[in-house]
Amino acid sequence: MKSRFALLLVCTLLVTIAACSTAASNKENAAPSASASSPAATSSPSAETKETPNPVNARYLSVNLPADWTSLNGEESFGFQRDGVPIGGLDGLGYSDTIDGLLPNGANVDSKEELTGLPVKTVMAKLSMDDGGSAGKRQEYHFYFFLQEKNVVYDLRFDAGLVKESDSRAIAMSVTVK
Repeated sequence: MKSRFALLLVCTLLVTIAACSTAASNKENAAPSASASSPAATSSPSAETKETPNPVNARYLSVNLPADWTSLNGEESFGFQRDGVPIGGLDGLGYSDTIDGLLPNGANVDSKEELTGLPVKTVMAKLSMDDGGSAGKRQEYHFYFFLQEKNVVYDLRFDAGLVKESDSRAIAMSVTVK
């Protein structure tokens, strides 16, 4: 009885050691091939971050952010950051035919225009908001994507003090509807 138990214990140990050895060997063999095929191995990291888009996927809409931005994902609400600093976001809102009912509290519309070349009706609005206190006024760029058949409007927004208007437009033009 003792010899059977000892034999079973030795066999179990040998199988465990063999499995660990195989896993470590597979990991070592996979590492060089992954780095050799990686585009970052042939280009500088800064070039890689500028060229690779960072997709954000809401339920009915996708947008490509620059690779050096991060997104904080919610169900239908996303915050965007660059170097840990909040710079914008994407929010799914209830449907409205105009932007009047979609504006943030205390926002004034400085200008608005309907954009062409996008899959759905899209309005860009430059808004100014008075935060009160020492913060004073701040400006934001808002892109409203009207998905009437889905009964939703997406608000893609950027802090105008941290994101250039041309960059915000380029990001808005990357939008695709699902």
